[in-house]
Amino acid sequence: MMAKRLNLNTLAEGVETDARLWTGQRLGCGYAQGCGIGQPMPLDQLQKWAQKYQQKPSLRFTAIKFA
Repeated sequence: MMAKRLNLNTLAEGVETDARLWTGQRLGCGYAQGCGIGQPMPLDQLQKWAQKYQQKPSLRFTAIKFA
């Protein structure tokens, strides 16, 4: 991927499903965002969400950042 060769970060946007998340990783995206990862939320809910997110085996490797 050209971005990787240029040492640029890449973001997979609109990640709605695990399949799209895995596709982003396979294509070399460094980050992902979308409703499949988390819905918009107030700051006070973020810590609780982050703890649950880290417990999802299918998503744990990302921790928002792939690499």
